[in-house]
Amino acid sequence: HEPEQIKAYRDTWELGIHSYLSYLRDRLLLCRELLADTGSIFVQIGDENVHHVREIMDEVFGPENFVAVVTFRKTGGFQQAALLGSICDFLLWYARHRSTVGVRTLYKGKAEAGTLDDYTLAEASYGRLVRCSRGDKDERVAQLTSLISSGAPPGPPVVLNLWGRRFVHPAGAHWKTSPAGLERLKHAARLHAARATVRYVRFADDFPVVPMTNLWDDTMGEREAVYPVQTSAKVVERCILMTTDPGDVVLDPTCGSGTTAYCAEKWGRRWITCDTSRVALFIARQRLMTAVYDYYELANPEQGPKGGFIYKTVPHITLESIAHNEEIDVIAAEYQPRLDELRAKVNELTGQQMEEWELPRPDEDAAKKWSKPARAALEEYWKVWLEKKQRIDESIRARAPQETLYDQPKVKKGVVRVTGPFTVEAIPVPAVVSPEEAREAAEAEAQAEAPVGEQAGDYIDGLIEEMRKAGINFGKTKAVIENLRRADGQWIHAEGEMSQNGQVKRVAVSFGPKYGPVTRIQVERAIEEAYFEYEILIFAGFAFEDSVTEFLDRHAHPKLEVRRANIAADILAEGLLKTTRASQIFTVYGEPEIDLAREGDKWKLVLRGVDLYDPVKGETRHAESREIAAWFVDTDYDGQSFHVVQAFFPAAVGGKDPWEKLSRTLKAVIDPEVFDQLRGTESLPFEAGEHERVAVKVIDLWGNEVMRVLDLRKQAGDETAAE
Repeated sequence: HEPEQIKAYRDTWELGIHSYLSYLRDRLLLCRELLADTGSIFVQIGDENVHHVREIMDEVFGPENFVAVVTFRKTGGFQQAALLGSICDFLLWYARHRSTVGVRTLYKGKAEAGTLDDYTLAEASYGRLVRCSRGDKDERVAQLTSLISSGAPPGPPVVLNLWGRRFVHPAGAHWKTSPAGLERLKHAARLHAARATVRYVRFADDFPVVPMTNLWDDTMGEREAVYPVQTSAKVVERCILMTTDPGDVVLDPTCGSGTTAYCAEKWGRRWITCDTSRVALFIARQRLMTAVYDYYELANPEQGPKGGFIYKTVPHITLESIAHNEEIDVIAAEYQPRLDELRAKVNELTGQQMEEWELPRPDEDAAKKWSKPARAALEEYWKVWLEKKQRIDESIRARAPQETLYDQPKVKKGVVRVTGPFTVEAIPVPAVVSPEEAREAAEAEAQAEAPVGEQAGDYIDGLIEEMRKAGINFGKTKAVIENLRRADGQWIHAEGEMSQNGQVKRVAVSFGPKYGPVTRIQVERAIEEAYFEYEILIFAGFAFEDSVTEFLDRHAHPKLEVRRANIAADILAEGLLKTTRASQIFTVYGEPEIDLAREGDKWKLVLRGVDLYDPVKGETRHAESREIAAWFVDTDYDGQSFHVVQAFFPAAVGGKDPWEKLSRTLKAVIDPEVFDQLRGTESLPFEAGEHERVAVKVIDLWGNEVMRVLDLRKQAGDETAAE
């Protein structure tokens, strides 16, 4: 397995199911507030805890808003089991308001659903119904269903005269339609005499699909999963298609491999997804950027996807729709004189007095004994009869209600679609707040200016304990700070010792705030505080201001090694997750090695790799560019915000090139050299911007990121001095 497959998901909980349910309940409460009045929520869970999660969802959404439990197949069932193998998971479906929930019915073909076995008759020549075997379903198949409903009619029993016989419905029952409707069914050849009663003939193609139920046995896990708990795309697609329309917003608070975002993008939905793991976001981002989709025809092109797609439809022919089709009377009246004329001719040539139901088919033995003129007249009769039947069948199909297949939009041939623009954000968008909230925010901002140690003692103590357990990851090397303890400083929160080349060095740790980045002010003051007492200083935070990188690049300290460690966001689960020595809570990422050169009046960057620090040996080793997942360039960095101008993706997750399929699909419209540059380590030439600084952000295969800022003025000055 790749590293991101093994270490991306930490499905261990400090207090077992109690921690998980507490974690889940908090997020369900938030999701409830975000749901629209017509919105739905789906939670996937296994059979071990489905009953617990349903209790939580009943509490959050109310039992009256429960919609369904969907059972779907997740594996083929070949695994060994002590008692009974488990091959399914469950989807708990709740609505914000069950009375107003938006639902689109999805359908499966009858062959796929396995209901064709119920159709044991086939339409043979001249409209005859014959028995057919289970495997012989190529012809138009049919079944006989009841023409009678329970409940006595208001008047006397209705007698049906058919084929020279009288049929009467049983006592306490009635025909499913009126006498006029029965006559139309007869003209449409939809009645069949079965012993002492009449049955309705239903063909499989009258309604070639069946509505989906809460049992999905045609789903399986992803064959090439890139994430440990990756849900089948078919399952997610059905949830989206059942409960949303194109243009709606889909939220997945547990991004994982990005399956929800991928499916939402595929079906023209807007989407938001989030995750505490940078690995998950990296995998999802790469999956979306390399995806190729069909282009669906728009119902209202001026509105875009929000206007909907043009979908395939199927007729929904029922006994009622045929019985109420008055056009059948017109067609029957048009053909009946000709049929009566031909029947009279057949009777004249054969010397018989046969009614229409007594006429044999031309391929029956009785007709083969007739004279040639009589057989010709009989064949003409049945030719006209079949023409009448075809006209009636066309009318039935044209006038029947249509059901929309929302999972089968019309595809525009020769056009492919890629993922639209999206952003990856780590800082919430500013929001309008009340005066009270504004005062609270001002107090919090003032508190943030104070050293972190003065803000929350429990928070610092908790981070120290987590660092004791998990250690610090330096690339592929894990280091443990011995005797890690609380420090007495203002900006230095913890201290300890680390062995390096046989020598013991004093280490200081400065933690960033709980809900904010490590600031430049914190870095400056922590360095001043640590400079004379420690040999290694580690800043650990959930995020770092861009100016921190620039400051450290400009002010290197020969006596003090300064390192930055990213803290995994899932530590904010308030002790719910279990921390072990294998956990990747604190991760130090090295500096990118970048060459900056001038090409005429433009500049160009070359990413050579990343320098990774080995805390055991106290040395820096060089990591090749293939260990870099992505790198981005801001060609005019203003010192405040990073604006992606150029993006490159050198590494391939899972040993495969994720861009190969995209480049192969788009080779007719995009130069292959563009894709080579996209996977490269050299930037495109660019001109110096207003601020004359360029910033490079590098992300490794584990989702850790680091930024380096280069001053173009200084570089130009160095080149001039060299000349």
